[in-house]
Amino acid sequence: MAYTLDKKLKELEFERKQVLHHLALLDSKIGALQRAIALCENEEDIILYNTENFTYRRRYKLFKGKVRKYILQIMRDNPTKDFTISELTQRIFNIEQNDSTPSEKHLDSVRKQLNEFYQRGWIIRTQISRREVYWQWKQK
Repeated sequence: MAYTLDKKLKELEFERKQVLHHLALLDSKIGALQRAIALCENEEDIILYNTENFTYRRRYKLFKGKVRKYILQIMRDNPTKDFTISELTQRIFNIEQNDSTPSEKHLDSVRKQLNEFYQRGWIIRTQISRREVYWQWKQK
């Protein structure tokens, strides 16, 4: 009987040792995740890791909603009107209730969508000069 109790005691001690080892591993993983979260929350810390060849930056959205949906909505509401890229971007800002002025990145995003619609044959592109381009919904 003493032998079985001694055997059972050794098994429980071994199991305790395994559980403590497992808890130590979990604590180290939790610590690593907490450090990663803290690094992501501080913009200054991300800048510290920039190198000559690579710059870390946060990913952010230019618009709150879907640009494609907004452009289609605007152009379908006024199928006979010609729009410039800046006009469309400003209307998207008005829909999103954004009070700031559109940047070049906003204009490029709208231009990219318009070019895609043009490739699909959904809109008409009229170029008056190098800087002046009008886009209109294609009437069928």
